[in-house]
Amino acid sequence: MLPGPVFFHELRTVARRRRSYALRTALGLFLLYLMIQSTNRWDASTYQSETNREYTPGELALIGMNLFGSVIWLQGIVILLLTPAFVAGTIAEDRQRKVLSYLLASPLSGAEIVLGKLAARMVNLVVLVAVGLPVVSIALFLGGIDPADVWLWYGSSFSTLYLLAGVSIFVSTFSPRPRDAILRTYLIELVWLLLPLVEWLCGSAGGTLGRLTSEARPITEWVIGSSPIVLLCQSSVWLSGSGSGVVQAVTWLIGLQLLQGTLLLAWSTMRLRPVEQGSRLRGLRWLGSRRVSQPRRLFARRPCGDAPMIWKECSGTVSNPSLMRTVCLVCLTVAAVGGMGYWVYRMGIPAFQEVLDYGYGSTGTQAARDALSAGVRFLTACLYVLMALLLGAGAATGITMEREKDAWTSLTVTPLEGQEILTGKILGALWRVRGMLAALLFVWLIGLICGAVHPLGFLLAIVATSIDLTFIAVLGTYLSLRSKSSARAIAATIAILLFLNGGYLFCCMPAMNGPESLLFTAGVTPMILNAAPFSFSDLEWFLRDPRPARPTFVMTGVLSLAFYGVSAFALLHACLSRFETEVDRPRRGFSDYPDSVSREGIVFEEQEQDKPDRDGILFIEQAGDEEGRHQSPQDDSSSGPHPDLTH
Repeated sequence: MLPGPVFFHELRTVARRRRSYALRTALGLFLLYLMIQSTNRWDASTYQSETNREYTPGELALIGMNLFGSVIWLQGIVILLLTPAFVAGTIAEDRQRKVLSYLLASPLSGAEIVLGKLAARMVNLVVLVAVGLPVVSIALFLGGIDPADVWLWYGSSFSTLYLLAGVSIFVSTFSPRPRDAILRTYLIELVWLLLPLVEWLCGSAGGTLGRLTSEARPITEWVIGSSPIVLLCQSSVWLSGSGSGVVQAVTWLIGLQLLQGTLLLAWSTMRLRPVEQGSRLRGLRWLGSRRVSQPRRLFARRPCGDAPMIWKECSGTVSNPSLMRTVCLVCLTVAAVGGMGYWVYRMGIPAFQEVLDYGYGSTGTQAARDALSAGVRFLTACLYVLMALLLGAGAATGITMEREKDAWTSLTVTPLEGQEILTGKILGALWRVRGMLAALLFVWLIGLICGAVHPLGFLLAIVATSIDLTFIAVLGTYLSLRSKSSARAIAATIAILLFLNGGYLFCCMPAMNGPESLLFTAGVTPMILNAAPFSFSDLEWFLRDPRPARPTFVMTGVLSLAFYGVSAFALLHACLSRFETEVDRPRRGFSDYPDSVSREGIVFEEQEQDKPDRDGILFIEQAGDEEGRHQSPQDDSSSGPHPDLTH
């Protein structure tokens, strides 16, 4: 009977976690900061010479609109980022802890389990969204906001939350581990957000592609029409200013999201018990199962060699045991290769023709090369952001996944040293994103060949990307070493990356005045990498620019590379120095083979009398120890502890 005991148990458990209090407090403080910044920006931009001046009704209305827009954007980001993290690990976590089987053996129905867990997590998410309601009420009091807009925006926000929660619980139902569920949900969410943009670009291309896109729109509208990006792509509705058109578009979005979320919840509820029992629908066995099967390999596995950890981490299979996942991977690869080929055809060939006509350098007409340079930078930023998220999540699960598979103990008792294990994990995380690294290198090579990227910019982009990705891999490995579960390691890694790549700027805004404020953006690696593959015209403009901001640009790049390079080295040293302590492995042997062994097999080090060793253990040598040290443990026929050893 709903809500059931699962709901109350999950509600108490989630509400008592420290991160729930920390998130609500941080979100409230950030909203307070937005309120202060909104009024400060208005005071700085208007009537700076007047003091003790009251706001006019029009100015108050503009401040209220700015506050309302800030709250809406913030709660949208909170919903998109936190919903998978809160919901996607619910059922998969119980499955990993071997608790789900006991729940299914109880009189509880599948609906009580699924909906109880979902409702408890959604209550906490709704509380986070509701933190902004006091600020919205203040904005309404200031004026300039139609109450109907508030209902529409909050209705679409809660329907988006409902749909993402349904997707998360659906993925969690079919996932063996919470790490897999969270990563898959974020991947589905990313595709869900990008599909409307892809459709809009295909429709804008014209020709056969545009005609096919228009003909397929009545079908694709039911699939991707639930994405909030659709509202941004429908610019004609917003520019026309028609209130009925806006209401109709938002209402269709809300209805479609509620329908899709309900279908996913119903399917998750019906399939919970069969999935746990290992059965599949008849005729759909090709979708894959949770059983362990022999992976299919395209190439023979390389021999192990002298680096077993690197061999283990970097010799994974190309294909997946699940046919559906293999088909999805092939489709994504074909789509990526096709998109790259189309981009080269539309922008690379005209730029290369300019190179043939005018030669390399900033000579002659550069319109096509400038357009290709802008495309190279855009693709660099997009590929880097996606690669950084995947790399951070993969590195954060390198060690925690070994613990969850009960393989960490077996790994730590091997003769492998901590440096070998950590090096293998870091290189393995980098190896798993080699496909995106190859795509990024291909983009730079096309820009270099077509004259849109300077050779120095090509080298700078390679150096900056290497340093930044190494830092991300080392950071994820360090947090994986310190965390107890993959979900915590992923959350900590992504949170730190978001803070370092722009989150800290909100604290620096009061001090960001003048051209020197560019130095504050040294931690934003997507911006640094976006400027790294500069062109010939960019270099010429930089050298001829009379403004004194040129040293600031150089110092920003140098500071970014130095910070992330030094941080990567420091984190790697911290991993190596704390490895034995974190894994709770006793101190390994000695640099030389020991000459003195007691009858119990205890190795004695030659040290000063009555002086404790580095572990704080004091060995006191007594009479008879010298003879017992040189006896082999196999020669000892007595039982019990050594009578002459005092500890």
